[in-house]
Amino acid sequence: MKVVEVPDHLKADTSKNCLIFTIDSYNDVMNVLTQTDQYKLTNLKLGTVDREFVTNLSVREGQRVLAVEFTGVPDAGLSANPKCVANLDC
Repeated sequence: MKVVEVPDHLKADTSKNCLIFTIDSYNDVMNVLTQTDQYKLTNLKLGTVDREFVTNLSVREGQRVLAVEFTGVPDAGLSANPKCVANLDC
């Protein structure tokens, strides 16, 4: 196994932003990823929303969501995407 150096942008103590998108199909995942390619992605998680978190978001319980964490500030077009339900400071 080859040990790889951790990229500097992952080690840096910079603010990370999270956008959470509702996902109805894998096409939605691809659409989000093509919009975020200009950012330094640090984490992606695809999952469902539980009852505790639903109270803070306008999605139904069990809705599949994609959480995208990156360094940089999202432009207005990305956070204005109708599938984007949250813009958080991670």
